[in-house]
Amino acid sequence: MRLFLFQIFILFSISTFAQLGQNPNQKWLQSEHNGITVIHDSSHVEKAKYILEVTNHLQENLKTLITPIRPINVFYQNYNASFNGFVSTFPWRSEYYGINPPNNRILGSSDWLQSLTIHEMRHAIQFSYAREQWPIKLGYLLGGD
Repeated sequence: MRLFLFQIFILFSISTFAQLGQNPNQKWLQSEHNGITVIHDSSHVEKAKYILEVTNHLQENLKTLITPIRPINVFYQNYNASFNGFVSTFPWRSEYYGINPPNNRILGSSDWLQSLTIHEMRHAIQFSYAREQWPIKLGYLLGGD
């Protein structure tokens, strides 16, 4: 019976580790410019610089915005099979899954990382603007960020 329970324990331990998707010993680096911090591993330094270049270009060309983009952390990773990203309001951050889409017809000749960065920064701008409005101020009273 003990052997059976031990085997079940090992089986669930392995499957739980497989669900994490990341190596727990992963060393993360940070690259920062104008309030945008890209958190990445050592093999993605060039892509992190590229994300910062695109966001810097956006910030330079969007100076007429009513509400500036809040400082945000961008987590860049490509250790999964998803090619997407998101912006979260609580906690305020963004994640990019940097795998290129398998079908190039989705974007045409556009660079995937550039399109993803522009798209997710647009969401960050929308959330930054919405944060200044009264419904978000109500969220502070309810325990929001």
